[in-house]
Amino acid sequence: MPQRRRPPKTKKVLKHHAGFRAAQRYGLHFGEKEHQEAVRQIKSREAQFVERQSLRVTVWIVVVEGIKMKVCYDSKRKSIITCLPPESMNENQPE
Repeated sequence: MPQRRRPPKTKKVLKHHAGFRAAQRYGLHFGEKEHQEAVRQIKSREAQFVERQSLRVTVWIVVVEGIKMKVCYDSKRKSIITCLPPESMNENQPE
């Protein structure tokens, strides 16, 4: 019997994951308002570009409520998909 394929992750699921990781790693409530602010910074190029991980996922440093956060952005879904650990900002990053 062939295995069933997992359905693709939706924008809603990814936003929830990003909010969970922001709370876990930065102690920040990452609700709809904060998510929209981070996406606005990325789209307007106010955020600092770090690297491209794939054709649709890029890594950025954004400032939300005065806290610098390293996030992954999905250009297909136009959404933050996760918040990376604060320690990852120190690796190969010019200040």
